[in-house]
Order: sequence, then C-alpha cells, then structure tokens
Amino acid sequence: MKKREIDHFFHLLSLRFDRRALILLTGAGAGSVMGKVRATMDLDFAVRLDSPTPAKKEKTWKEFAKAA
Repeated sequence: MKKREIDHFFHLLSLRFDRRALILLTGAGAGSVMGKVRATMDLDFAVRLDSPTPAKKEKTWKEFAKAA
C-alpha cells in the first residue's frame, strides 16, 4: 500500500472508532511510510488500547474490532 492509502485507512478508522489507541505500523506498510514502497496489499499493525478495567478493555476491543 502507498502512504496515501495507509493514511486514508487510518482516517476512516478514526471516524468509526473515537477512543484513544496507540497504533504500531509494521511490515511493508511501515516501510511505505518511510519511503520504501514494496508491492503488498495488506496492512500489518498492532493496537494498544487503554482501559481502566478488564471488563471495559474487553468492551473496547469489541468496539475496535467492529470499527476495523
């Protein structure tokens, strides 16, 4: 994916999921953002969600999965 497509994906995700999240972009997507474009159409990333309790964390993960 190109940087523009990656930016667009995360912009759309932010419209569907309005909570704070730390996104760690990995793989070819990270390389693309850093200027090294490699032919791939998937987007690999890790997500860290902060929630005060385990019950709220589970609910937040479900909301994130639905948004993604």
